[in-house]
Amino acid sequence: MMNLNISFAGVPFENPFTVAASPSSDSREKVRRALEAGWGGIVFKTTALPQHSPKLAEPNMAGLSFAGKPQFAFYNIDLISERTIEEIQEDIAYFKQLYPDRRFIGSIMAAGEEEWIELVHRLEEAGADMIECSMSCPQGEHSIADEGKKASNAIPAADRELMRTTTQTILRARKKNTPVIVKMTPNVTDLVDVARGAVEGGADALCCIDTVRGFIGIDLETGYPKLNVNGLSTWGGLSGPAVKPIALGCVSKLTKELDIPVAGVGGVSNWQDAAEFLLLGARNVQVCTAISRYGFGMVQSMQKGLLRYMEQKGFASLDAMVGKSLPYLVDHSELSRDNRLHCTIDETACLKCGSCATACQDAGFGALHHEKGSVPTLDKAVCRGCSVCQSVCPRDCITLR
Repeated sequence: MMNLNISFAGVPFENPFTVAASPSSDSREKVRRALEAGWGGIVFKTTALPQHSPKLAEPNMAGLSFAGKPQFAFYNIDLISERTIEEIQEDIAYFKQLYPDRRFIGSIMAAGEEEWIELVHRLEEAGADMIECSMSCPQGEHSIADEGKKASNAIPAADRELMRTTTQTILRARKKNTPVIVKMTPNVTDLVDVARGAVEGGADALCCIDTVRGFIGIDLETGYPKLNVNGLSTWGGLSGPAVKPIALGCVSKLTKELDIPVAGVGGVSNWQDAAEFLLLGARNVQVCTAISRYGFGMVQSMQKGLLRYMEQKGFASLDAMVGKSLPYLVDHSELSRDNRLHCTIDETACLKCGSCATACQDAGFGALHHEKGSVPTLDKAVCRGCSVCQSVCPRDCITLR
């Protein structure tokens, strides 16, 4: 019988699907329902010592739709959990007794060496299977700097040396060698360079990515931000399907260039998304935004879909699947310059809308021509196969040959 067992940083998981640190993991009742649904692991919402526990501003979440699809992107100005580290400790101990086959990960944030040490000790005392260190969240002023300084440019995930020293502090604090996961941000110039700081500091694994820093936009009728608290707003984090290409790019860079296990997170909505992360080298898949749309039950279809895919492709295990697509990623200089392609339109499926010709004329090589009510015609001598026409076709009736 095929299964979805996989080891992540030496920790065995029943399946790779893990609830990310988020509102979905911020209460005992939610975690219980997630486990009943079949999630392999839980990362509790990030917590800190009591002096840093925030009071949340409401509302702090909003969805952005695209082409009639809700939550194509998701935006939040949420902060870390209002729950205390003591509550997280109690939950970890409670669930480990009830679900010994699942994995429980504490996510922590601190403002200095002593705080990191205390938080690590508390999670190890509770029996956490892993410790995830949140050094990358773009929301609010909860940046982690030495001596408690509040400087957004001082978060460890944005600086290699600070990442190295902070990770070393966390690793030295361990008494039980509990695996430490360092969460990475895409909001940096050189992700791999910063990640090397975590590796040099002794991290056991990386989690990639945290939300993408952004701003939700302005309501043109009122002039107010689309997500606001009494008319005011701030910068926050973007997640959801819109950020999946960013997450895949970041995960593949890390798995291609560094020898360290990586958990992939960012825009995972179904088994297909999860499979892409696994094929690009991730050994664990965290889900956040999609749960707010599909509920905890989505994990069942993800498990079934991934098992079917493995059977169809002949993967006997997830280990055989992880990283299988990485060899297809190369430096740009290694790409062939000898291809000679041109587009072909399936006339039976064509809507005759002319979108492809507009794209070709104004953003391509001017090879497609369109007259109203007709299928666009192609000048093969001009077409170079750039594929911009394919990207706008509403019927997917264009192929390259």
